[in-house]
Amino acid sequence: MTGIRKRKWTCKRLFNNINFVDMKQFLFSFLLLTGFCQVNAQITGTVFRDYNLDGIYQVPPTSNEFGLGGVIINAYDATNTVIATTTSAADGTYTIPFTVPVRLEFEFSTPTLCVDSNTDFSSVMAGGENIRFISASTSGVNFAVQNPDDYIAQGNPMVFMPKFNRGDPLVPGMSSGLDAFMGFPYSTTGTIAPAIQSSNSQIGSCWGVAYSKQSGKVFTTAFLKRFAGLGPMGSGGIYMLEPTGPSFTVTQFYDMDANGHRTRAAASAVPFGLGSSYTINATGDQATYLGPIDPLSGLPEGHGVVGVNGPGGRGLDGTTNGQWYDAAIMDQVGKVGMGDIDISEDGKFLFLTNLYSRLVYRLELDNAFNPQSVVQVDSFALPSTIVANNGMLRCYGLCYHRGKIFVGAVTTGEFGGQNILNGATDLYAYVFEITNPILPTAALNPAPIITFPLNYLKGAVIGGQGNGSDRWYPWNNNTAAILPTGEESLPTPMLSDIEFSDAGDLIMDFCDRSGHQFGFSTRQHLAVDSIDFTFFDIGGDILIAGIDCNTGQFTLENNGSFTSNGIVRNGGVGNGEELVEESSF
Repeated sequence: MTGIRKRKWTCKRLFNNINFVDMKQFLFSFLLLTGFCQVNAQITGTVFRDYNLDGIYQVPPTSNEFGLGGVIINAYDATNTVIATTTSAADGTYTIPFTVPVRLEFEFSTPTLCVDSNTDFSSVMAGGENIRFISASTSGVNFAVQNPDDYIAQGNPMVFMPKFNRGDPLVPGMSSGLDAFMGFPYSTTGTIAPAIQSSNSQIGSCWGVAYSKQSGKVFTTAFLKRFAGLGPMGSGGIYMLEPTGPSFTVTQFYDMDANGHRTRAAASAVPFGLGSSYTINATGDQATYLGPIDPLSGLPEGHGVVGVNGPGGRGLDGTTNGQWYDAAIMDQVGKVGMGDIDISEDGKFLFLTNLYSRLVYRLELDNAFNPQSVVQVDSFALPSTIVANNGMLRCYGLCYHRGKIFVGAVTTGEFGGQNILNGATDLYAYVFEITNPILPTAALNPAPIITFPLNYLKGAVIGGQGNGSDRWYPWNNNTAAILPTGEESLPTPMLSDIEFSDAGDLIMDFCDRSGHQFGFSTRQHLAVDSIDFTFFDIGGDILIAGIDCNTGQFTLENNGSFTSNGIVRNGGVGNGEELVEESSF
C-alpha cells in the first residue's frame, strides 16, 4: 500500500510542478504512451500446414510446413460478440488486438484452392484445436491444419505407371510377354525390377492412371500410339488392376465404345484400309482420311476408324523390332481413343477425357470399396466460345483437386496453323474447371481459370538454341515436316496432366505429341520409305502458375519465377523446366 500511495504522491507532485503548457505536452505524451501500449497488446501466430501432425510449427526453410493464407480469425468476448477479426496473410501470419480475455476461433469461409471445407483439425495434436481461450497478450498462438485427402496410410506408398511396348500384344511373340504396367515402392532407386507387373497381352497400350485408395485398385485407359498395339478392349477400354503379390489381377472393367460413348468411328463407318478409310500421297508422307464427316469428331469418319493390330489392319506382329508403317495411326494420335483419367476423393467417380468426342466423362461406380460396375455416365462439353484459329480445341489431361475437376486443353493449329517462327501463334493452352463434379449440379465453367499462348522459347530438344527445337509447333500429320536438328524432333503440345502444389499453385505438364507418332528405329514415313528411322527426340515442358488465394487467380511463371499467394518463388533466370527425352520405344 505504501508503494501505491507513493506513486500517487509522486504523480501529484509531478502535476504540481508543471505549468499549463507543460501540462498539454505531458497529456499528449501520456496518450501516445498509453496508445502505444494498447497497440502492442495483441495476439499473434501463424496458420500452417502440419505435415507431421505434431501440432508444432516447424519453420521454413528447415521444413516444408509453410504458412496458409486466407483463414479467418475471430475474437469473441464473454457476451459472444465478435470484437475483432482478421485473416491470415499469404505467409500464414496474423495479428489481432487484445483488450479483454477472448475466445479465438479459426474459421474457413468460402472454400478455395488454398483452403477448403475438407480441411481437418481433429487429428492434429497439441495446439491444433480451432477454438482457443486467450486471457493475455500472447504470441505464438499457431493453428495447425491438414487435409485428410492429401494423405494415404502407407509411409512408403506404391507408385503405378504404364509402359509402352512395340508390336501386337494379342498374338504370341515377344511383345505379348513384356511388362505393360508396373508398381514399385516410392523409395525405390537404381535399376531394381518393379515389385508388381502385368503383361502387355492383358492391357496393351495404355496411358491414364487413377488409384482408388478405398479399394486399393488402379484404373488405366487405352491409348493410341503408333507402332504400339491396343489391348483386348480396343480404343475404349478401361482396365482395373488389383495388386496381387508380384502381379496384377486385371479386369476388363468398362468399354466406352460398347456402351455407346464412342472413342472412335461408329461400327457403320467405312471399313479400315488403304483406299477405304484413308489414302496416302505419292511421297508417302501424309494420309488423307475418307468418308462423310462424323458429327461427333468433326472430321471424316475414316479418321476415327481403327484397324485391328495385325494383318488386315495396322500390320503389326508379335515382334518388337518390326519395320511397320502403321500409317493410319499417325494423325489419330491425340484425336482417337482416351487421354487422362482420375478419381474423386471418395472413390465413387471416375473422370476421363474422350479424345474423339472431346468430351469429359464422369463414370459413377457402384461401390467405392469394391467397384464392380459403372451405374451412371455423364459427360461435359468444352466451351464452344473458344476460338481455335486454324485448329481445334482438344482436351487431354485432368485432375481432381479440392472438390473440383480441372481439365487441360490446347488449340492445336492442326489445319495449317502458325507458330512463333512465323511471328504469330495459333497455339493456346487452357485449364477449365468442373464445379460440384460429384453432384447432379456438376457443370463445366466456360471461362478458363487460366489461358496463355504457347509462343515462348523453351529449352532446345536436341543441340543448342536456335535450331528450331526450342518452341512449340502446330499439330502435324506430315512425316516429312520434322526438324533436322542433327537427330530429329518436332515439339507439338498436348496438355497431358495437371497437378497442384501444396500451396495451391497450378502445375501443367505438356507432352510432346510427336513422341507418340514417331519412334526409335522405326519407319518415318507412311509408305514408300524403305529405311528405318533411327533417332527421334521428344521435348515436353512443365509450367507452373502461382495462385493468389484472395482472388483465386493464377499467374503464369516468367523466367523461372512465379508468385505463390504473395510469396515470390525464384529458381533463377532461364531456370524453366524442359523435359527432353530420346525416344527409345
